[in-house]
Amino acid sequence: MNATAYTSGDIVFDRYRIERCLPQGGFSQNYVAIDTQSQQRVAIKQFFGEAIDEQYRDLAKRMFREEADMLRKFGAPNSQIPAWLSYVDERDSEPVIVQEFIEGETYEQRVTKDCVLGEPAALEFCVRFCRRSPRYTRPDFAIATFRLKTSSVPASTTSQS
Repeated sequence: MNATAYTSGDIVFDRYRIERCLPQGGFSQNYVAIDTQSQQRVAIKQFFGEAIDEQYRDLAKRMFREEADMLRKFGAPNSQIPAWLSYVDERDSEPVIVQEFIEGETYEQRVTKDCVLGEPAALEFCVRFCRRSPRYTRPDFAIATFRLKTSSVPASTTSQS
């Protein structure tokens, strides 16, 4: 299976219109899209198996599926964890996760821009990070926590402070 990179304007699964590409993850390419049915902005994570050594591809694909399962279990509207919307794994393409798109600057972007994260911002990061933690006090804690990083924790959003 080969993943085909989406471009702006592409319609994916007869429903999602790609707006723009986001930074690539460890084994996925990420996009912002519009759900043509609800007119809401969503994030699409497309698994890119060919970018991974063949010996690790099955493991990476399983971890990608586990990420979708984590979003379905723990993601919720009005939380800092994006809501799971869909998981698509069609025979002729790589799997795709569709999730809520949370608008805002990440802590990684803020540190890169400001070069330093001052005490108030560092404290804010800790509070935001800890808000996620109670949802992970389950046996699958270890699976979920390695995905929490400065590039995935919103530093500022329009929906929640």
